[in-house]
Amino acid sequence: MHASAKALLAEIIDYAGLFPPARLPLEEAFERYLDHRRGPSGWLLACFVCPAGRLDDLAAPLANLDDAEPVVPLAVLGRGGETGDEFCTATAADLESAGWFLEKAHGRARFDQLEARLPPAGGRATLGEVVRDTQHRTHELGEIPPTAYFEVSLLGDWKERVPAAVEAVAEGRREGTPVGLKIRCGGADAAAVPAKEAVATALAACRDADIPLKATQGLHHPLRHFDPALEATAHGFLNLFVAGLLARRHGLDTEALVAVLGDDDPAAFAFSDNEVRWRELAVDVSAIREGRQRAVTSFGSCSFSEPRDHLRGMALVDG
Repeated sequence: MHASAKALLAEIIDYAGLFPPARLPLEEAFERYLDHRRGPSGWLLACFVCPAGRLDDLAAPLANLDDAEPVVPLAVLGRGGETGDEFCTATAADLESAGWFLEKAHGRARFDQLEARLPPAGGRATLGEVVRDTQHRTHELGEIPPTAYFEVSLLGDWKERVPAAVEAVAEGRREGTPVGLKIRCGGADAAAVPAKEAVATALAACRDADIPLKATQGLHHPLRHFDPALEATAHGFLNLFVAGLLARRHGLDTEALVAVLGDDDPAAFAFSDNEVRWRELAVDVSAIREGRQRAVTSFGSCSFSEPRDHLRGMALVDG
Protein backbone atom coordinates (compact mmCIF):
# COMPACT_ATOMS: atom_id res chain seq x y z
CA MET A 1 0.00 0.00 0.00
CA HIS A 2 1.34 3.43 -0.93
CA ALA A 3 1.99 5.97 1.79
CA SER A 4 -0.21 8.55 0.04
CA ALA A 5 -3.19 6.17 0.06
CA LYS A 6 -2.63 5.45 3.75
CA ALA A 7 -2.51 9.18 4.53
CA LEU A 8 -5.61 9.93 2.48
CA LEU A 9 -7.77 7.07 3.74
CA ALA A 10 -6.81 6.80 7.42
CA GLU A 11 -9.88 7.20 9.67
CA ILE A 12 -11.95 8.41 6.72
CA ILE A 13 -15.21 6.52 7.46
CA ASP A 14 -17.62 7.36 10.28
CA TYR A 15 -19.73 4.23 10.67
CA ALA A 16 -23.46 5.03 10.53
CA GLY A 17 -25.03 1.57 10.55
CA LEU A 18 -28.04 2.85 12.51
CA PHE A 19 -29.18 4.88 9.52
CA PRO A 20 -30.80 4.01 6.18
CA PRO A 21 -30.54 2.04 4.12
CA ALA A 22 -28.87 -0.30 6.67
CA ARG A 23 -31.05 0.65 9.69
CA LEU A 24 -29.42 -1.92 11.98
CA PRO A 25 -30.46 -2.37 15.62
CA LEU A 26 -28.10 -0.43 17.84
CA GLU A 27 -26.34 -3.39 19.45
CA GLU A 28 -25.80 -5.03 16.05
CA ALA A 29 -24.50 -1.80 14.52
CA PHE A 30 -22.11 -1.26 17.42
CA GLU A 31 -20.85 -4.85 17.26
CA ARG A 32 -20.22 -4.50 13.54
CA TYR A 33 -18.30 -1.30 14.17
CA LEU A 34 -16.11 -3.09 16.70
CA ASP A 35 -15.59 -6.09 14.37
CA HIS A 36 -14.56 -3.82 11.52
CA ARG A 37 -12.26 -1.82 13.78
CA ARG A 38 -10.52 -5.01 14.96
CA GLY A 39 -10.04 -6.21 11.38
CA PRO A 40 -7.11 -5.57 9.01
CA SER A 41 -8.86 -2.54 7.48
CA GLY A 42 -9.85 -1.05 10.83
CA TRP A 43 -7.54 1.91 10.22
CA LEU A 44 -10.15 3.23 7.75
CA LEU A 45 -12.66 3.74 10.58
CA ALA A 46 -13.14 6.86 12.63
CA CYS A 47 -16.26 7.52 14.73
CA PHE A 48 -19.33 5.49 15.58
CA VAL A 49 -22.32 7.68 14.67
CA CYS A 50 -25.13 7.80 17.23
CA PRO A 51 -28.09 10.16 17.71
CA ALA A 52 -28.02 12.03 21.00
CA GLY A 53 -31.41 10.53 21.85
CA ARG A 54 -30.01 6.99 21.69
CA LEU A 55 -26.88 7.43 23.79
CA ASP A 56 -28.55 5.74 26.77
CA ASP A 57 -29.09 2.64 24.59
CA LEU A 58 -25.37 2.59 23.84
CA ALA A 59 -24.39 2.52 27.52
CA ALA A 60 -24.98 -1.21 28.02
CA PRO A 61 -22.97 -2.55 25.03
CA LEU A 62 -20.24 -0.04 25.84
CA ALA A 63 -20.06 -1.28 29.43
CA ASN A 64 -19.51 -4.83 28.15
CA LEU A 65 -16.31 -3.92 26.33
CA ASP A 66 -13.10 -5.54 27.40
CA ASP A 67 -10.75 -3.19 29.23
CA ALA A 68 -8.17 -3.68 26.47
CA GLU A 69 -10.55 -2.31 23.80
CA PRO A 70 -9.50 1.14 22.53
CA VAL A 71 -11.67 4.12 23.42
CA VAL A 72 -14.65 4.51 21.06
CA PRO A 73 -14.79 7.92 19.35
CA LEU A 74 -18.36 9.14 18.89
CA ALA A 75 -20.03 11.42 16.37
CA VAL A 76 -23.22 12.49 18.13
CA LEU A 77 -26.13 13.64 15.96
CA GLY A 78 -28.11 16.51 17.40
CA ARG A 79 -31.76 17.13 16.58
CA GLY A 80 -31.30 20.65 15.22
CA GLY A 81 -34.42 22.77 14.78
CA GLU A 82 -36.55 24.68 12.31
CA THR A 83 -35.68 28.02 13.93
CA GLY A 84 -32.68 29.37 15.78
CA ASP A 85 -34.47 29.14 19.14
CA GLU A 86 -35.55 25.54 18.49
CA PHE A 87 -32.03 24.62 17.43
CA CYS A 88 -30.44 26.11 20.57
CA THR A 89 -32.98 24.49 22.89
CA ALA A 90 -32.53 21.07 21.26
CA THR A 91 -28.74 21.36 21.27
CA ALA A 92 -28.71 22.23 24.96
CA ALA A 93 -30.71 19.08 25.71
CA ASP A 94 -28.57 16.94 23.38
CA LEU A 95 -25.34 18.10 25.00
CA GLU A 96 -26.75 17.53 28.47
CA SER A 97 -27.56 13.94 27.43
CA ALA A 98 -24.06 13.55 26.03
CA GLY A 99 -22.52 14.83 29.24
CA TRP A 100 -24.47 12.36 31.37
CA PHE A 101 -23.59 9.56 28.98
CA LEU A 102 -19.87 10.30 29.12
CA GLU A 103 -19.95 10.16 32.90
CA LYS A 104 -21.54 6.69 32.73
CA ALA A 105 -19.11 5.58 29.99
CA HIS A 106 -16.17 5.73 32.46
CA GLY A 107 -13.65 6.60 29.77
CA ARG A 108 -14.71 3.90 27.29
CA ALA A 109 -16.06 6.49 24.84
CA ARG A 110 -14.90 9.90 23.64
CA PHE A 111 -17.15 12.68 22.28
CA ASP A 112 -15.32 13.75 19.12
CA GLN A 113 -18.02 15.39 17.03
CA LEU A 114 -21.42 17.01 17.35
CA GLU A 115 -23.39 17.19 14.10
CA ALA A 116 -26.64 19.07 13.57
CA ARG A 117 -28.56 20.59 10.67
CA LEU A 118 -28.70 24.36 10.61
CA PRO A 119 -32.18 25.92 10.71
CA PRO A 120 -33.55 26.16 7.15
CA ALA A 121 -34.95 29.64 7.83
CA GLY A 122 -32.97 32.60 9.06
CA GLY A 123 -30.35 35.00 7.84
CA ARG A 124 -26.68 35.28 8.63
CA ALA A 125 -27.35 36.77 12.07
CA THR A 126 -29.52 33.82 13.09
CA LEU A 127 -26.96 31.30 11.89
CA GLY A 128 -24.21 33.16 13.73
CA GLU A 129 -26.21 33.04 16.97
CA VAL A 130 -26.76 29.30 16.56
CA VAL A 131 -23.05 28.67 16.02
CA ARG A 132 -21.98 30.82 18.96
CA ASP A 133 -24.52 29.24 21.32
CA THR A 134 -23.42 25.74 20.32
CA GLN A 135 -19.76 26.64 20.79
CA HIS A 136 -20.44 28.00 24.25
CA ARG A 137 -22.22 24.80 25.26
CA THR A 138 -19.62 22.41 23.80
CA HIS A 139 -16.87 24.34 25.54
CA GLU A 140 -18.53 23.53 28.87
CA LEU A 141 -18.18 19.78 28.22
CA GLY A 142 -14.49 19.66 28.99
CA GLU A 143 -10.96 20.68 28.23
CA ILE A 144 -11.13 19.19 24.71
CA PRO A 145 -14.61 20.00 23.34
CA PRO A 146 -16.04 18.09 20.39
CA THR A 147 -15.88 19.64 16.95
CA ALA A 148 -19.32 20.97 16.07
CA TYR A 149 -20.22 20.30 12.42
CA PHE A 150 -23.13 22.35 11.12
CA GLU A 151 -24.99 20.79 8.22
CA VAL A 152 -26.14 22.94 5.33
CA SER A 153 -28.32 21.67 2.48
CA LEU A 154 -26.84 21.69 -1.03
CA LEU A 155 -30.28 21.37 -2.61
CA GLY A 156 -32.68 24.08 -3.76
CA ASP A 157 -31.41 27.62 -3.22
CA TRP A 158 -27.90 26.53 -2.25
CA LYS A 159 -26.18 29.50 -3.94
CA GLU A 160 -27.46 31.79 -1.19
CA ARG A 161 -27.51 29.26 1.62
CA VAL A 162 -23.95 27.91 1.43
CA PRO A 163 -22.06 31.24 1.67
CA ALA A 164 -24.23 32.33 4.62
CA ALA A 165 -23.59 29.06 6.45
CA VAL A 166 -19.85 29.12 5.80
CA GLU A 167 -19.60 32.73 6.95
CA ALA A 168 -21.39 31.92 10.21
CA VAL A 169 -19.24 28.84 10.88
CA ALA A 170 -16.05 30.71 9.95
CA GLU A 171 -16.89 33.44 12.43
CA GLY A 172 -17.28 30.73 15.03
CA ARG A 173 -13.88 29.29 14.14
CA ARG A 174 -12.33 32.64 14.93
CA GLU A 175 -13.79 32.32 18.43
CA GLY A 176 -11.47 29.38 19.03
CA THR A 177 -13.79 26.40 19.62
CA PRO A 178 -13.49 23.79 16.83
CA VAL A 179 -16.25 23.98 14.21
CA GLY A 180 -16.80 22.77 10.66
CA LEU A 181 -19.34 22.40 7.86
CA LYS A 182 -21.22 19.22 6.99
CA ILE A 183 -22.74 18.42 3.60
CA ARG A 184 -25.03 15.63 2.39
CA CYS A 185 -24.05 14.06 -0.93
CA GLY A 186 -27.03 11.79 -1.58
CA GLY A 187 -30.12 10.14 -0.21
CA ALA A 188 -33.00 7.83 -0.99
CA ASP A 189 -33.65 9.13 -4.50
CA ALA A 190 -32.06 11.03 -7.37
CA ALA A 191 -33.45 14.35 -6.13
CA ALA A 192 -31.28 14.06 -3.00
CA VAL A 193 -28.01 14.08 -4.99
CA PRO A 194 -26.61 17.64 -5.09
CA ALA A 195 -25.08 19.14 -8.20
CA LYS A 196 -21.30 19.02 -8.62
CA GLU A 197 -21.34 22.82 -8.63
CA ALA A 198 -22.93 22.91 -5.18
CA VAL A 199 -20.35 20.51 -3.73
CA ALA A 200 -17.52 22.45 -5.41
CA THR A 201 -18.84 25.71 -3.98
CA ALA A 202 -18.90 24.25 -0.47
CA LEU A 203 -15.33 22.96 -0.84
CA ALA A 204 -14.01 26.27 -2.15
CA ALA A 205 -15.86 28.32 0.48
CA CYS A 206 -14.55 26.14 3.32
CA ARG A 207 -11.04 26.40 1.90
CA ASP A 208 -11.27 30.19 1.73
CA ALA A 209 -12.64 30.36 5.28
CA ASP A 210 -10.13 27.77 6.60
CA ILE A 211 -12.78 25.53 8.12
CA PRO A 212 -12.98 21.72 7.76
CA LEU A 213 -15.71 19.94 5.84
CA LYS A 214 -17.19 16.51 6.39
CA ALA A 215 -19.83 14.66 4.38
CA THR A 216 -22.49 12.01 4.68
CA GLN A 217 -24.82 9.84 2.57
CA GLY A 218 -24.42 8.73 -1.00
CA LEU A 219 -20.68 8.06 -0.78
CA HIS A 220 -20.35 4.28 -0.80
CA HIS A 221 -18.20 4.28 -3.95
CA PRO A 222 -14.77 5.87 -4.36
CA LEU A 223 -15.48 7.35 -7.81
CA ARG A 224 -18.37 9.10 -9.48
CA HIS A 225 -20.63 6.49 -11.08
CA PHE A 226 -24.11 5.71 -12.29
CA ASP A 227 -26.23 4.23 -9.50
CA PRO A 228 -28.94 1.97 -10.97
CA ALA A 229 -30.93 1.99 -7.73
CA LEU A 230 -31.20 5.79 -7.89
CA GLU A 231 -31.27 5.90 -11.69
CA ALA A 232 -28.86 8.80 -11.34
CA THR A 233 -25.16 9.58 -11.25
CA ALA A 234 -23.77 9.56 -7.70
CA HIS A 235 -20.75 11.23 -6.13
CA GLY A 236 -17.56 9.40 -5.19
CA PHE A 237 -15.74 9.91 -1.90
CA LEU A 238 -12.33 9.74 -3.57
CA ASN A 239 -13.40 12.55 -5.91
CA LEU A 240 -14.58 14.59 -2.92
CA PHE A 241 -11.47 14.17 -0.79
CA VAL A 242 -8.96 14.63 -3.60
CA ALA A 243 -10.87 17.74 -4.70
CA GLY A 244 -10.74 19.11 -1.15
CA LEU A 245 -7.00 18.48 -0.89
CA LEU A 246 -6.29 20.00 -4.29
CA ALA A 247 -8.44 23.02 -3.43
CA ARG A 248 -6.25 23.66 -0.40
CA ARG A 249 -2.91 22.88 -2.04
CA HIS A 250 -3.43 24.57 -5.42
CA GLY A 251 -6.16 27.13 -4.80
CA LEU A 252 -8.48 25.61 -7.39
CA ASP A 253 -11.60 27.57 -8.34
CA THR A 254 -15.05 26.00 -8.46
CA GLU A 255 -14.83 25.22 -12.18
CA ALA A 256 -11.67 23.17 -11.64
CA LEU A 257 -13.17 21.47 -8.61
CA VAL A 258 -16.23 20.48 -10.65
CA ALA A 259 -13.87 18.71 -13.05
CA VAL A 260 -12.30 16.70 -10.20
CA LEU A 261 -15.69 15.85 -8.70
CA GLY A 262 -16.99 14.71 -12.07
CA ASP A 263 -14.06 12.50 -13.11
CA ASP A 264 -15.07 8.83 -13.27
CA ASP A 265 -11.80 7.54 -14.75
CA PRO A 266 -9.81 5.46 -12.22
CA ALA A 267 -6.62 6.10 -14.22
CA ALA A 268 -6.94 9.83 -13.49
CA PHE A 269 -6.15 9.19 -9.81
CA ALA A 270 -2.60 7.96 -9.18
CA PHE A 271 -1.01 7.06 -5.84
CA SER A 272 2.65 6.68 -4.91
CA ASP A 273 4.69 6.75 -1.71
CA ASN A 274 5.27 10.47 -2.22
CA GLU A 275 1.99 11.91 -3.47
CA VAL A 276 -1.52 11.48 -4.77
CA ARG A 277 -2.05 12.84 -8.25
CA TRP A 278 -5.14 13.81 -10.18
CA ARG A 279 -4.09 14.20 -13.79
CA GLU A 280 -1.40 16.93 -13.76
CA LEU A 281 -1.99 18.11 -10.17
CA ALA A 282 -0.42 16.50 -7.10
CA VAL A 283 -0.52 16.71 -3.31
CA ASP A 284 2.39 15.33 -1.29
CA VAL A 285 1.98 13.15 1.78
CA SER A 286 2.57 15.88 4.34
CA ALA A 287 -0.02 18.12 2.66
CA ILE A 288 -2.44 15.18 2.53
CA ARG A 289 -2.14 14.69 6.28
CA GLU A 290 -2.61 18.39 6.95
CA GLY A 291 -5.54 18.56 4.54
CA ARG A 292 -7.28 15.63 6.19
CA GLN A 293 -7.17 17.56 9.45
CA ARG A 294 -8.09 21.00 8.15
CA ALA A 295 -9.89 20.58 4.82
CA VAL A 296 -11.81 17.30 4.42
CA THR A 297 -12.06 15.16 7.53
CA SER A 298 -14.39 12.14 7.15
CA PHE A 299 -17.62 10.87 5.65
CA GLY A 300 -20.50 8.98 7.22
CA SER A 301 -21.57 5.67 5.70
CA CYS A 302 -24.12 3.08 6.81
CA SER A 303 -21.83 0.46 5.23
CA PHE A 304 -18.18 -0.13 5.93
CA SER A 305 -17.77 -3.19 3.72
CA GLU A 306 -18.93 -1.52 0.51
CA PRO A 307 -16.44 1.38 0.42
CA ARG A 308 -13.68 -0.87 1.75
CA ASP A 309 -14.27 -3.51 -0.92
CA HIS A 310 -14.32 -0.92 -3.70
CA LEU A 311 -10.99 0.42 -2.40
CA ARG A 312 -9.62 -3.11 -2.46
CA GLY A 313 -10.82 -3.47 -6.04
CA MET A 314 -8.81 -0.36 -6.94
CA ALA A 315 -5.77 -1.84 -5.14
CA LEU A 316 -5.70 1.11 -2.75
CA VAL A 317 -6.32 -1.06 0.34
CA ASP A 318 -4.79 -4.46 1.00
CA GLY A 319 -7.01 -7.52 1.06
